[in-house]
Amino acid sequence: MSRLSAIDELNGHARPGDYAQAYRAAGLSPIPIRADGSKAPEGPWKRFQTEPASESELATKFLASNIGVGICYGAGSRGAELIDVDDEASYQPFADEVERAAPGLLAKLCIIKTPRPGRHVVYRCEHIDGNQKLAMRHATPEELQAKPSERVKCKIETRGQGGYALAPGGDPAAHPTGRPYVHLAGPDLTKLATITADEREVLFRAARLLNEVVEQEPAEVHHGQQAGGYAGMPPGDDFNLRASWDEILAPHGWTRSHAAGDVQHWTRPGKDQGTSATTGLTSKRGTDLLCVFSTSAHPFPGANGSPCSTHTKFGAYCLLNHGGDFATAARQLAAEGYGDAAQRQGMSNLLPDSVRDFGEIPGPPARRQPLTPIEKFSYLDLRSAYPAMKPPVVDGLLRRGETMNVVSYSKVGKSWLAYSLLLSIATGKSWLGTYPTTQGGVLLIDNELHRPTLANRIGMVAERLDCELEHYATQLDVWPLRGNLRSLEDMMAEFDAIEPGQYQLIAFDARYRFAIAGESENDNAAQAMFYNTLDRIAERTEAAIVLVHHTTKGNQTDKRVTDVGAGGGSQSRAADTHLVLREHEEEGCVVLDAALRSFAPVDPIVLQWEFPCWWPAEGLDPGELKGRKSRQQEARNDQDRKDKLAIVAAMQKASDRVTNKLLRKATGMGREKLARLLDALESEGQIKSETTLKRGNPCDEYYLPNDSES
Repeated sequence: MSRLSAIDELNGHARPGDYAQAYRAAGLSPIPIRADGSKAPEGPWKRFQTEPASESELATKFLASNIGVGICYGAGSRGAELIDVDDEASYQPFADEVERAAPGLLAKLCIIKTPRPGRHVVYRCEHIDGNQKLAMRHATPEELQAKPSERVKCKIETRGQGGYALAPGGDPAAHPTGRPYVHLAGPDLTKLATITADEREVLFRAARLLNEVVEQEPAEVHHGQQAGGYAGMPPGDDFNLRASWDEILAPHGWTRSHAAGDVQHWTRPGKDQGTSATTGLTSKRGTDLLCVFSTSAHPFPGANGSPCSTHTKFGAYCLLNHGGDFATAARQLAAEGYGDAAQRQGMSNLLPDSVRDFGEIPGPPARRQPLTPIEKFSYLDLRSAYPAMKPPVVDGLLRRGETMNVVSYSKVGKSWLAYSLLLSIATGKSWLGTYPTTQGGVLLIDNELHRPTLANRIGMVAERLDCELEHYATQLDVWPLRGNLRSLEDMMAEFDAIEPGQYQLIAFDARYRFAIAGESENDNAAQAMFYNTLDRIAERTEAAIVLVHHTTKGNQTDKRVTDVGAGGGSQSRAADTHLVLREHEEEGCVVLDAALRSFAPVDPIVLQWEFPCWWPAEGLDPGELKGRKSRQQEARNDQDRKDKLAIVAAMQKASDRVTNKLLRKATGMGREKLARLLDALESEGQIKSETTLKRGNPCDEYYLPNDSES
């Protein structure tokens, strides 16, 4: 069959490869999808986010007929973007709102029926972004029973730059339901319409209107007006209970548009129709909220990087009437009779308002993460919900969803060690020749180095590890933040846009620069919240987290592994794995030691620096840490002398040559310790060894030399 360029020529008789070629000819970037119900791409695909595969590449990738067809949206598909409406029940109110705001817009767009069934709305636009969650919903009882930790589900989201979605024409087995994607209305994928930025905003706003979940309390809930200086109910709380939205909004030109169930739609001043905001949703605390979607509804910020901005009645009143000055707003409402009588310590309530001191109301406290309900299980339910551990990313050290601290003193080379870890996972190599890895995507978020330095460093490590560029170029992503610093909380929207499972591991270098400004690393509460934020990131992305961190001050030699990292005790208890590098007596060597939560303990190993990588060093004792106190070394030497005498006594007692196994049984020593002492005894001439064959396998036998051999 010759290459086709229109889907209507393909219907009924084409293979997935024919659809892929047709999509490519229309300027889209198709990728193969596994036909196993996972919806996962078949092979590396990140390159196709920015440019489509060649015709010959596609022919090779789509040789089989049992393969799904996906589209990479964004730059690789000439600005194509998709809105994914999860179910039919949500699509109709979305479509109604779009039609109300922009009649005829949906008729121009490609509409695809998804297997769930839901809808994909596809178009091109000059300006698009990465993947965004536009509307969320609460999980159903059935969904909670299946996955108790997922209390919130995505209702409407986009697939833009960096995202992909399945398309018509592939094997239906690519979707877990086994049902196909079907073009339903409007132009097909090969004839996408290009819409304006304003029309795209209409689609986004219609989607955001269907959001059912407010994940964070409005900032004004935590302001001092809610607590400081008032003996009973503060004016703001009382206002939230008693005031109506009409008396707050109408005087400023807001008008009611229409109602949808319990949700009232409002139109901002200067606009005749359409939805600018809604009322009717409540926060987790049960507070009635104004949800503002328009970014032109001054003084409300609207949907800037989130589905909407949310405001209590007191917050809206404060912004509209007092320019956001909560103290002044609270005083005015108190004067109008809201709230219980206010008093300061030692001041009578009988003082008139004109002289009563309401005090200065403090600003908002440091940001807090919203609390989620506590999940409660019987052991049987817990075991049923989590029958197995999460899969390892670095076998023996770290699993998906876990956090690992990599700790050492300044300039020792811990960042270089992190690069080798990232590259090992990206290419599927064992790390340090010791720990097997699970191959997959990795992300480095660096806030210390200049971009040219980063590019050069990673390239040097890759070359030294014999990593071919083609094997890691699309598996390793880098976010350089030097000159653009931000805290973890500032980056949550970026992490929300990451596809779950997209990365096996996310590394943060250096940890101290991701803290919220003004927070001390010695503040246990702040550190607990920092690691709690990391847990949220790990849960959302399904990735393991690595933090490159520095040590406490002073000698680290005799500290426990978990106590080496700088900061409050929370950092030692919160991480699942601690890796520490401590100086060895041998120049240019360190001891890598670990404390683990979900794996069996591992023995420390010595690493030797050969620029630009750390390598396992053979024959060096991990116990010989630089700066170890002399009395401890003397105690160890004394114990070694006693143990050597015990070995010699066991050999004298034996009637014949003895093996390592027999000596372990006779002395009770561990394998490594016995081997070390046998080597020492042999080098001292006290014993001899000979390698023989037993059952075809080499075996070392030890014996005491006679007088002629001595």
